[in-house]
Amino acid sequence: MLQKTHDERIKEQIRQYANTENMHGQLADIFRYWQEKYFKPRFADVCRVNNHLEFYAMPMVERIRRTGVRDVISFGCGDAQVEVGVANVLKREGVTDFRFHCVELSPLQIDRARAFVETAGFSSNFSFVEADFNTWRPGGQVFAGAMCHHALHHVLDLEHLIGAIHEALHPDGVFVSIDVVGRNGHMRWPEALEVVDKIWRFLPDSKKYHHILKTIDSEYQNRDCSNQGFEGIRSQDILPILTQHFGFEAFLGFGNLIDVFTSRGFGANFDAEDDHDRAFIDFVEFLNEMLIDLGHIKPTRMCAVMVKHEAVEPRVYKHWTPAFCVRPPGALAARPG
Repeated sequence: MLQKTHDERIKEQIRQYANTENMHGQLADIFRYWQEKYFKPRFADVCRVNNHLEFYAMPMVERIRRTGVRDVISFGCGDAQVEVGVANVLKREGVTDFRFHCVELSPLQIDRARAFVETAGFSSNFSFVEADFNTWRPGGQVFAGAMCHHALHHVLDLEHLIGAIHEALHPDGVFVSIDVVGRNGHMRWPEALEVVDKIWRFLPDSKKYHHILKTIDSEYQNRDCSNQGFEGIRSQDILPILTQHFGFEAFLGFGNLIDVFTSRGFGANFDAEDDHDRAFIDFVEFLNEMLIDLGHIKPTRMCAVMVKHEAVEPRVYKHWTPAFCVRPPGALAARPG
């Protein structure tokens, strides 16, 4: 098979989201059950905020006040719904003269973002740049805060972007991100795949229907999503590279086995109102947490508040520090896939 060029992947990426009105929608009810019961208590304890909008906004509020710099930046803003939500929190906290710079690859999404920002009444606070993250440079601009909301896993040249963000931040600035940090292409690593395979054997076909691909996977398919655009192109490298560039004020690792059963593909097979389905999700989450505790598998997602200096005693869940959550090269393997 011929390797796709960078330009071909860019075109695929733009096409992939051309008709997407809600960039972060389509979540199954069973995901929301898991989120409310397991994720949110940990998130509130570690990150000390109520939701993802405050997660991005509150560190920026603190840094804007501390540094006097009014500029913040977002990479991969899409339609800017998240950024407008963050702007509303900034305004609520009394920060009204901020300047939100939004870097986005797709001109279609930038058009949507401009319209959304105008409707929300923030036109004077936002500017948009159509650019490829793999080549973006700050050009001497200094920012109090930077954010990437599920955008890093679309970046091929992570070393460049993360280095550029580090360069662009004020010495006392902050970089905040929620992202996917598991295996490239959102695949399961072999040690996790072995567990998923064993669970899969006990599931009826009604739980194996993939709602996006419209297929019944009699055996679990460890699909590589990076074949389309830049989806999960270098997910597994995100956390190791971040630990090389930044200290962490707060870090929450989560996900792995549970991702499969709460995903957009299979999550709708499980009824959040059904006692048995909820018990199954409870069991998978219990197993997921136990195996991470033991270091057998690693989290596949993260919430991270990062600074340019070495943070003192970062807030984490249990002993799940950024270093602990990095999967070592050459970790144990089960069947290939």
